[in-house]
Amino acid sequence: SSDVYSLGITWYKLLTGFSPYEGSTAEILGAQQHADIPDPRETSPDIPDAVVAVLRQMTARDPAQRLQDGVKTAAAIAAVLKPATVFAARRAP
Repeated sequence: SSDVYSLGITWYKLLTGFSPYEGSTAEILGAQQHADIPDPRETSPDIPDAVVAVLRQMTARDPAQRLQDGVKTAAAIAAVLKPATVFAARRAP
């Protein structure tokens, strides 16, 4: 589930252009343990609610609340993306 969390953090960066946490390594680790990721719509208001919901599942602080594996994570992400976007990405060189 740590891989799912890391992928969620990466997806957050891709969606917003920013890391969800800033500061020293100690500050970032503390924030990860004590605070949920900021709502990505604060910097990118066009992100759909369904995308945010999957992102929150991926980055839940409690590992038991996270999506549990790559297959479930991929299915959840695919379910919230527009089909045309998914197919276009598959065709890209």
